[in-house]
Amino acid sequence: MCGRATIIDPEGVEQIAVEFHKKFLPDDWKRPRYNIRPTEELPVLRVVDDALELTLLRWGLIPSWAKEPALKFPTFNARGDTLAEKPTYRGPFKNRRCLVLVDGFYEWPKKPSKDRRPRHIRFRDRRCFALAGLWDRWVDRATGIAVESCTIVTTDANELLASVPHDRMPVILDDAARRIWLDQTSDPARLASLLVPHSADDMEMLIANAEFVNHAIDDPRCVEPIG
Repeated sequence: MCGRATIIDPEGVEQIAVEFHKKFLPDDWKRPRYNIRPTEELPVLRVVDDALELTLLRWGLIPSWAKEPALKFPTFNARGDTLAEKPTYRGPFKNRRCLVLVDGFYEWPKKPSKDRRPRHIRFRDRRCFALAGLWDRWVDRATGIAVESCTIVTTDANELLASVPHDRMPVILDDAARRIWLDQTSDPARLASLLVPHSADDMEMLIANAEFVNHAIDDPRCVEPIG
């Protein structure tokens, strides 16, 4: 699972956008975010009508076929091993893949542990990175208002996440894998081969304060180590 995210250095989003020769617009992301929650917006790179764009999407995918936006199950994460099977994600996996841009995320110890202190996971050099994502567009039949939303694809935990302990982590895509994921002509088997744990060698984890992260406070206190 990946239930909270950070973008502490907004310029990191620009650095990834530049890799795709996409101009970064400052208004897309104006301030650091230390505690982004599902239903809030995340910056994503996606291809629409054969053109690459950097935009903000609601975190928590609403399938295009849903009768209403409030679903009975959470959709802020999607298991990579079932994307081609689940009705919620099958269409987006085929036609609406995206890169979700963050520079960190939080995980909590898995039950039966009673430790509710979140772990902030990031790269040691604090760089922004790209997560495999899916997006969809839902239209309210009563008002005609459209909502575009996304989900983060997960895979098995690497050694760092397993030490939380946790058994899942978001799929982190580097270099060529980012372009393969966005390429509308990529073969499903090749896409599936990307959905593996990222090496933990250049990643790090700190124990954060549950008083702040668990209560939706959004300031630097969220990423101050406490142990």
